[in-house]
Amino acid sequence: REGILGCIGYTCLFVISEVIAKLCIWSSLQNDTTTNESTEEKKIENEKKYGHLVGTKLFTASFILWCILFFLEYILHIPTSRRSTNATFVVWALAQNVLGLFLTWLAFFLCEEEGNIEKHDDGKYRSKESISKTNVSVSSSSPMIFEAANHHGMTIFIIANLLTGVVNLSINTLEVSDGCAVIVILAYLVSVGSTA
Repeated sequence: REGILGCIGYTCLFVISEVIAKLCIWSSLQNDTTTNESTEEKKIENEKKYGHLVGTKLFTASFILWCILFFLEYILHIPTSRRSTNATFVVWALAQNVLGLFLTWLAFFLCEEEGNIEKHDDGKYRSKESISKTNVSVSSSSPMIFEAANHHGMTIFIIANLLTGVVNLSINTLEVSDGCAVIVILAYLVSVGSTA
């Protein structure tokens, strides 16, 4: 029974996550591609505008999800249940993850160095490290493992859940020592990471 409910809940979690990503991140990028600017200054300006738009959308989505979670838990009195992966759990997981994305964006935004942009001899500004994605220059700052996991999201999701099941069926997780738990987590991370 829990496995069937879990499949439904986690599938909803995955689909809603994809929708949030499309609305908060990818739609901002697509809106920026409508202006086909050729100069480096305009591209850098578009990168900054894109970054601000993503941050605003992530903050708004996070705020809305936390409000929905408050409504479900404290107004409707539906407790969060990972075991049954109910709606409150799905909203809680989404709220946590979108907040994590927003805080990561905020850290990059606040710590962004001006060293990423340099002025050349001809007086023009150019980005030191950039990749072209659908006619817009986007800073390349994510590790390759993140790119691989993003490219194979559903496969990684299924393998991670299967490995979690294997661990839960083969080890009494409540009785395991801290050292053994760390080894299991490291093996789990290596397995999922190498799959990506």
